[in-house]
Amino acid sequence: MKKINWILGVLSLTGLLFASDPRIEQGKIFAKAGEYDKAIAEFRAVLASNPDNALAAEAYFAAAEVYVKKTDYGRAMANYRLAYQKQPSMSAAYEGVAGIYELLGDKAAAEAERAKDPKNKVIEAPAIETPAEEPVVEAQKIEEHKEEKVVAAKAVTEEKVKEEKIESKPTVKETAKVEEHQVKETGFTYDGPSFTKGRQLFESKKYSEAAALWREVLRQQPGNPGAYYFAGAGRYELGELDKAEFNLKRAFDYPELGYNAHYYLSLIYKKQGKKSAEIEQLKEYIRLTPNVSAKEKAKIRLDELEGKSLAKPEVKVEEKKAEEKQVVKEPEKVAEPVVEAVKAETPKEEKVLTESVEKVEVVKEQKEKEEVAELPLSIESANALFKQKKLSEALSFYKELLEKGLQDEDRAFVLLQMGNIYRERRDFRLAVSKYREIVESFSESFWAAEAERAWKDAVWLETHISEIPRK
Repeated sequence: MKKINWILGVLSLTGLLFASDPRIEQGKIFAKAGEYDKAIAEFRAVLASNPDNALAAEAYFAAAEVYVKKTDYGRAMANYRLAYQKQPSMSAAYEGVAGIYELLGDKAAAEAERAKDPKNKVIEAPAIETPAEEPVVEAQKIEEHKEEKVVAAKAVTEEKVKEEKIESKPTVKETAKVEEHQVKETGFTYDGPSFTKGRQLFESKKYSEAAALWREVLRQQPGNPGAYYFAGAGRYELGELDKAEFNLKRAFDYPELGYNAHYYLSLIYKKQGKKSAEIEQLKEYIRLTPNVSAKEKAKIRLDELEGKSLAKPEVKVEEKKAEEKQVVKEPEKVAEPVVEAVKAETPKEEKVLTESVEKVEVVKEQKEKEEVAELPLSIESANALFKQKKLSEALSFYKELLEKGLQDEDRAFVLLQMGNIYRERRDFRLAVSKYREIVESFSESFWAAEAERAWKDAVWLETHISEIPRK
């Protein structure tokens, strides 16, 4: 009975949500009729075409309700959380997760989930300010003419309260709670305890330690470009180029150093041999950076890439003279083997030539297998194989890595790469299954947003597969 009352209570909150897409309404009709798979398909269709707007939150919420009816509480919770990530003011989604925890007998987790609701945080806020405000109010009643001194006293008192909180909460998660109260609804902060500590670790070249803090900052302030910048720069220094690229592309709006993200990206593309991408990022860096000497160095590299080096005209003259000297000799050298090749065109010689080509191919294939076998089992090795278009070998590496056990962030990345390989092979259903696993099981990962985008792309490709030419 308790379970039924809770489900009805959550469903009644949907009336507070915004106007629906017709497909969401159709999905609800399917859900009411007990056709849950059809309902989920409708909600996925909405997400494929509206991944980032308010409709996405409603689609995730509606999907969560269906999973509740199916008693698939793990997926229900994941979808409720995705709903309030898209629409932080959606109280019904927080209540949905809290209700599931209560059904599972975890009241503490339920209360913690309700505490995340901004509506509840507003109620809690005055309790934090009260110790500092009470003496100020009394002072204003007694000595109104000393207003400036009272305000100064209040500022000093609040500063002491903040210092005491920071000293008594040294762990990453507890420090982030202090920082959360400093976040404004209209923007990001770049001087909170977690951000400051993460930057100190970055400047001390402790990139791996700093990564945990950047995750906490992004959990409290999703999309913070400063956190993405330092996370990306740290990944670059650790040699994790794919992860660095992902983070740096989301760092351009960081007011202090966002322009540097373009320079880091140019270095990544230089290492990857992506000339046009490197040129594009260098041009953006040159346009935005205030650093004159760095700008000049970037211009020198850009000139090299675009063939504008001043030393080249003289080299070309010398090369032209050398070519002119060789022109007379070349006909004599070429003529002899041409004659021999004509003489050799007998059935017997053709067979010998074919056999030697086949042997070369076998040797080449064997050599490639040996090279793959010598590679250490790592994400970097798998990424290298993927870039070389050795999809089967890369997929084998990624699968083995999953079996070895990885941290959540690396597991999400490996699943994303596996999905990308399946998508490259046009196995869109398997690709979607990997992207879905990231979205549902690792919703707070750096890679969740990319998985949502790739999921949408895979769905579109599958529906238009007849129109897409094979490579």
